[in-house]
Amino acid sequence: MDRRTFLHGTVAALGPLVLGSQRDPPGAGHSPPLRDRAAAVSARLRYLELDARYVYSRPCFAPDGKHVLYMRAPATSDPVLALNSNASPWGLWTVSVDGGEPEAFFERPGFGATRPDWCWATGRIAMTGIRGDRGELWLLDSDGRNLTHVPVGDPPRTRLFYPSWYPEGDAVAVTDYATHEILRVDVSSGEAISLTDPAVVWAGMCSVSPDSEWGNPIAFAGQPPDEEYGVADNVLWILRPESPPVTLDSLHGRTPAWSPTDDYLAFSSVRRRPAPAFTLHPRTLPPGASGVFVQHVAGDGGIPRRAVGVTPFDVGAVHPKWSPDGEVLVCMAADVDGPRRGLALIDLRV
Repeated sequence: MDRRTFLHGTVAALGPLVLGSQRDPPGAGHSPPLRDRAAAVSARLRYLELDARYVYSRPCFAPDGKHVLYMRAPATSDPVLALNSNASPWGLWTVSVDGGEPEAFFERPGFGATRPDWCWATGRIAMTGIRGDRGELWLLDSDGRNLTHVPVGDPPRTRLFYPSWYPEGDAVAVTDYATHEILRVDVSSGEAISLTDPAVVWAGMCSVSPDSEWGNPIAFAGQPPDEEYGVADNVLWILRPESPPVTLDSLHGRTPAWSPTDDYLAFSSVRRRPAPAFTLHPRTLPPGASGVFVQHVAGDGGIPRRAVGVTPFDVGAVHPKWSPDGEVLVCMAADVDGPRRGLALIDLRV
């Protein structure tokens, strides 16, 4: 049978977190009490980095699945401002998923290394490099060397963010925030093809599916064209070859990431449903608190299943990325006992 018809085995543990398995017919089983499910959600989270001297952002897994690559910058008197500023002195760091001391991967004065995506096929890293007020497409080798600029367009575009590799490693999808469109960029030539129409949808961060059979569908955060772009207005969209983009659902969603098995999306959202486990969480939830969700989305256009929350809302989890084996997510998350924000792993096998 087609594996897209069923939950991937390593993600099957998500089933009990909703009111019964999404695959079972009515009456086929009973879900655990809400309180037990809330405890299970909290148990998934394990912090990797949580040091108030630094701000951390936008992690991703190395091809070996044993290390995480992420952005790091010194915290200032206003850590929130430092976290959200492209002007912060961002460098790339790595840390083992087993913990231990982080190691510098790439740092260069006057150059902000941000939003990395590690190609598991070639080992190359694509990222947004910040020089002054320009956001450009840059590449690194797997050892953090050979920094290479990829000029995109003529004159080169300067607001390119969130590159996402195509599985063969010869191209990336990247969002041009000057035009609110997604481009497919050949990393050898810099040749770009527009994939979305800003007259139809303003696109934000995107993720390329590894499913070549269905033409590598792209998931992206987007919203109807308006006077101003705002992340609070985003919903998730799916773009398949030779088809107009369609919304995944009508609820808030951003920072999508396709699973390595190509049939799941992880994303962050402020939606409060359908995640009843969080309604019994013992802490007070601040307005707009974000959680990470996982949703089954078959690449062939099958009916999406209901999104399942896999983090408590009070840690403000955002920017999830999958491990190569599809069993763990890494994300940004806050310390529930203090103001610090860091990196956390979400174990989907719990």
